[in-house]
Amino acid sequence: MDIFEFKTKNFNILIVEDSTSMIKIINNIFLNYGFNTFLSTTLKDAREKINSIKIDYIILDINLPDGNGYELIKELSLSNPKIIVLTSQTDSQLRENSYQKGIIDFINKDKNFIYKISEIPNLINQIEKNKSKTILIVDDSFVVREQLRDIFSNRNYNILETSTTEEALNLIKTNKIDLLLLDLELEKSNGYDFLVKHRKIILDELRIKVLIITGNISPNLIRDSFRLGVREIIKKPYMIEELVLKTDMFTNDKDIEDEVFYKTQLLNQYKDTVDRSFIVSKTNSEGIITYVNEAFCKISGYIEEEVIGKPHNIIKHRDMATSVFKEM
Repeated sequence: MDIFEFKTKNFNILIVEDSTSMIKIINNIFLNYGFNTFLSTTLKDAREKINSIKIDYIILDINLPDGNGYELIKELSLSNPKIIVLTSQTDSQLRENSYQKGIIDFINKDKNFIYKISEIPNLINQIEKNKSKTILIVDDSFVVREQLRDIFSNRNYNILETSTTEEALNLIKTNKIDLLLLDLELEKSNGYDFLVKHRKIILDELRIKVLIITGNISPNLIRDSFRLGVREIIKKPYMIEELVLKTDMFTNDKDIEDEVFYKTQLLNQYKDTVDRSFIVSKTNSEGIITYVNEAFCKISGYIEEEVIGKPHNIIKHRDMATSVFKEM
């Protein structure tokens, strides 16, 4: 299992904010984490720095003295550098539009602003970690697939997409999928039936996180889906921000579960090695035998059925003092 290592010294952060006091606060937060920071109070200066320095992330105030921050967003490519918007506006539609324009987060300047800013380094860590994760989008709408591809690619996820369950199964078998975004109302098949039919490989063996997207939610669907092992159901039309946040959360959950799974595998391999290489018997706190391996049976002359559940002193050598055996 690959171990992700996040080194802040490798990232250049451009902070574009016209408030002198605010830009100092934001700058100190990033410097404390070890990022390389560059400061601009105008769009003109920000453009000059972007053209002369490799910038990885931009913390961008929308309202600047020489223009609107969206002017800069339009000039930059979709995926590089990544942009986090700062604004006093609370319009939910504006937030949705921001994600569709390639912005990776949208932070309001409210009473919790400092806390939100202090969480951005963790967000950057998340975005960089996403490079090792793959999302499979199964939806028969080309428009929806393209929208989701743009949003999640901008967050560094590897994206696979298809409109059919047949191709979806092939992609699942040939790629390491972390999250399956599954539309239920497909043109030629039913997404839920596909999930039930292939539950063993998708949910049990590969442990892929499944997020269902559907226009019709019923109590039966919710009950049956969660019993099946689906992580979440989101109703169309969905909020992009909700989808993004839950995607990050579920892929992180898979990271944790995969780590536990691999550690368990290593432990079992170690136990198998010990079993093959050493003479092993186990007892409970009262000295009752609970396990013996093949090597133990060979050297003791007993078969497993003869010793399991018996006191360990049945194998005591006649020349060993009782006190020594008891202490052991």
